[in-house]
Amino acid sequence: MNPKQLAKQVCANYSNGICIGVQIEKDLSQYIDLELYNKPCCVNEKRCSYFERIILPLVEMSKEHPNLYAMKKAVTKYETKVIGLSKSLRRCKECKRPSPELKANEMFCVKCKRLRVLKSKRKYYRENKETILKKRRCHLEKVP
Repeated sequence: MNPKQLAKQVCANYSNGICIGVQIEKDLSQYIDLELYNKPCCVNEKRCSYFERIILPLVEMSKEHPNLYAMKKAVTKYETKVIGLSKSLRRCKECKRPSPELKANEMFCVKCKRLRVLKSKRKYYRENKETILKKRRCHLEKVP
């Protein structure tokens, strides 16, 4: 499967090989991109903001789809040919974004690593709240 076939299957803007050009902002407002409107789908040749913001994360997050392997292969082709990312670029296991700063033994990007540490600390404090408070009280009682 190539990126254009993926767009044909999943993209809401794809209509008989023609791009409708609807773009969705972060606040979910919509507008029509006149550069893309009523023109042939360009996913195989150049970057498409709708494809990158909507379709790529959709494929990365999906877990049970009959064509998941082929869809991920199409995403890899898009990233290597159109975007220009190398195949060897490692991805964060949490957010699935390509992270050039990841070393061989690392699994998470800097942002996700920090969020995981904070989550772990919160969990520890929540589970051991009584023990921590007892230690603090004992320490305060010993100090003259």
